[in-house]
Amino acid sequence: MGKIKGVSAWIFIIASIVFGIIIFTASASLIAKQIENANRQTIADNIADLYNTLKMVCINEGVGSQSYYEIDLPENVRAVYVSKSEYAEPPDKVSVLISNKESSVGNYFCYQLWDENLPKCRKLLCNLNFTYIGSPSLKNDLPTLISRIVGGNPVYKYRLRIRKLKDWFLIVEAKQIIKE
Repeated sequence: MGKIKGVSAWIFIIASIVFGIIIFTASASLIAKQIENANRQTIADNIADLYNTLKMVCINEGVGSQSYYEIDLPENVRAVYVSKSEYAEPPDKVSVLISNKESSVGNYFCYQLWDENLPKCRKLLCNLNFTYIGSPSLKNDLPTLISRIVGGNPVYKYRLRIRKLKDWFLIVEAKQIIKE
């Protein structure tokens, strides 16, 4: 009898440990999903704010006006760009275009994350000549190196110069700045 009680006690202990591991894993997974969703929402909010700034300059500002805007983009943002079509994906080597400070022209303001198949685009009344921003090519630059040494994911900070060149046409030049 004593032997059966001992075996059933061990079975109970092992079952409790397995159940605890399952509960811990499920909880950790839910917390990770919540953090990921919060990060995605922050990205969407920051990009929506940039869109609203561009829209305001397009509609309300006069020709020759100029303003500045700063935005932080985490490493999972593949690209922020403009296109001539609502469904136009960024070019295949967009990270090289970002590093080379190339630009695109269009009236659809778009962004795409690395793990998404389709970009998210919104139409603007103005045409834009917009410098690509997002995750530059995978070369080790100073901000990326510092971030990785500290143990975090890189965040790329850009200062945008928005100029209204003529009615319904904006030039947006981006310069990557090192976070302090």
